Amino acid sequence: MTYLSHQDGESTTKLSKGIIEYFKLINYNKIHYIIRKLAHPFVFCIFVVLVLFTLSQKYKNRKIHVFVIMLMVLWTWIDEFTKLSVPGRHFSWYDVSLNLLGVIIGVLIFILFNYLKKEKRKKK
Repeated sequence: MTYLSHQDGESTTKLSKGIIEYFKLINYNKIHYIIRKLAHPFVFCIFVVLVLFTLSQKYKNRKIHVFVIMLMVLWTWIDEFTKLSVPGRHFSWYDVSLNLLGVIIGVLIFILFNYLKKEKRKKK
């Protein structure tokens, strides 16, 4: 999770530029910005879903999503804060909010998945 956060600005630019070139998108500056900003909620959504599914195996029948939300609020802030020490990177409250959007979406996916799973069991 912290691998991408601790790459310097040049490395992350190369990565997102490579993605753009792979898809042969035309307007580099606009698409580059969009890809970089969409990466925040996407990565945190996947991360939260994986954390929730992992914790739910051990802590069955508990409201672990509340704990995970609190943990991720702290994690997203620390993740951005540590970028202050990485060349070419900076702290951004906007990026923190995008990370938290990914957290919320991930929690909702987890809750929806569990709801659908329970409904399927009821029908059997």
